[in-house]
Formats: sequence, structure tokens, C-alpha cells
Amino acid sequence: MKRILFICIAVLCAVNIRAQVKINVDSFNEAIEQFNQTKDNNKKKWGKNLLELNKRSSTISYKFEFPLEPEDAQLDIEKVKTAIAAYLDAKPYQRQIAVDWENNQITLVSAFGEVASRKGYGGKTFDMYVQAAARIDITAEANKLALAMTIDRYYYSNTFKSIEDCYWTYINRTAPFVSVNKQEDAIYTDAYISTCSRCFSEVSEFITLLMLAYDDTTDEEE
Repeated sequence: MKRILFICIAVLCAVNIRAQVKINVDSFNEAIEQFNQTKDNNKKKWGKNLLELNKRSSTISYKFEFPLEPEDAQLDIEKVKTAIAAYLDAKPYQRQIAVDWENNQITLVSAFGEVASRKGYGGKTFDMYVQAAARIDITAEANKLALAMTIDRYYYSNTFKSIEDCYWTYINRTAPFVSVNKQEDAIYTDAYISTCSRCFSEVSEFITLLMLAYDDTTDEEE
């Protein structure tokens, strides 16, 4: 999962849209590069490096602005809507939507599914796994798009016990914030790293769909 971050840099290094419009993704790629620099062969150290990079925030949160170039280019709201529709259609069972277009604001919930698990014999999920879901706030402005993503808790599931043993747990109550026991520290550290990684891949997917929306509508006009 983490290798997707290296792919993002290559894919989004220069987002040129027909009709001489460009989406500037420099701040996004810079954030990916900073994430990659936290990597360590020791997962515990990697998690702590990433926690410090995120300024020990109680949530996993990222905010990006994607300005259009040239500066007088105007963001096409219909193309943003097209990109959002495609984003939802890609995983219809994992993404929900509430829309308030009066203020050019949209809020999504994207389920990341499993972000960490304890593996048993043969590499199969064993005993427990951790899931995450993100709130995504997209704001369309005159000549830029702002996107914020926030995750404040995980959903812990135990496959061999009753529903009472499955529960929400806040991110800042787990590793790498705090230490509970060696096994849970390992799984929650992995969940923290994987969830941060998924944030970048989700943003990359949406911006790529926005690029395609511009291309498709331009083709129709031509």
C-alpha cells in the first residue's frame, strides 16, 4: 500500500489540462515526499517519525489546495461534480455523500476498509483487524479547489468473538501515541502508517478523476 505514494509523485508531477489550464499539485507532492522521508525499516520508529511529522495531532488530517494556472483560469463546478460522481461510482459501497452546492461545498465519507490486521498461518487475517474511514471536505473556489481529509478513530473487529468485542477506538488512544501491549502496538502502528498512506492515494484518485473530467468535457466541446 505504501508504494502508491511513489506512484502519486510520478502521476501528478505535472497536471496539464487541455485548453491551457493546469492544476498545480506542488503542495500535494511535497507532502508525499515528506511522508516518504519518515520511512524506516523499523515500523515502530516509522510510526513515531510520522507522528512527529503530523505534529502529534489527535487526528490524521491533511489539507491541500489545488490552484489553477494561469491565475485567471476559473474552476468549472460542473467538472468538479463529474469528478465527484466518478469517485463515488468507483466504490459505491464504501462512499457516501452529502452535498451543499450553495456554498460550493461537498462532504464525503470514504471507507478505507482494513488498514491493519494480525496475520495467522498462511498470511490470512487472524483474530483482529482494524478499519478506518475518512471525512473528506471539498470546497470549490473561483480558481482553486481545497480538499481536507480527516480521520479521528478506527474500528476494531475481532473475528472470533462476539459483537461486544468490536468497537470504535480513537486514534490518539492507540500506538504510536500510546503503548498498550506489544501486539496491539504493532498492529495500530501499522494502521497509522497505512491510514496516512491511504489519504494520499484517495486524494490522488480524486484529482486524477478531475483531470479526466476536464479532458472529457473538452473533447465534447471540440
